[in-house]
Amino acid sequence: MRNELIKMLARTDDVKVREDVVIAIASNFEKLPQDIRVLLRTLASDRDSRVREEVAFELNRNFDKIAPELKNELVPILAKDVDVRVREDMVATIASHYDTYPSNIKDLLKILASDRKSSVRDQVTHEVLRNSDKIPEGIKAELTRLSEKAAITYARESD
Repeated sequence: MRNELIKMLARTDDVKVREDVVIAIASNFEKLPQDIRVLLRTLASDRDSRVREEVAFELNRNFDKIAPELKNELVPILAKDVDVRVREDMVATIASHYDTYPSNIKDLLKILASDRKSSVRDQVTHEVLRNSDKIPEGIKAELTRLSEKAAITYARESD
């Protein structure tokens, strides 16, 4: 019965409730059955960006609890989200655990360092500094170059 209630709450029209479902699933991931765990996948594609942002945040906060396969599936989707805030949260998620991700996930930081939005690029700079022990020097330099190049490119376009 509890599982059916969680499924129902994940589909409710109330955004705050769906955000709370994300928190509950991520916080208790290893204790939940598979049919509830996969709701994170559904909520990562939610129509409301606040729910997707919560998924991005919880991937970072509950990193050790969530199955690697699911993280590796969700991170690329959320890192390319249309909402800037979701992409900013994904920067923190990737940088904080850079040393544990496979190369395809690590490479997403390069895409985010070249993001059209300066706030995303600024987040890359901030998180690289904050997590400098996890990110190799060569990658840090490349991320800086990509961010600077993107800043110049998008500044020209806005002229």
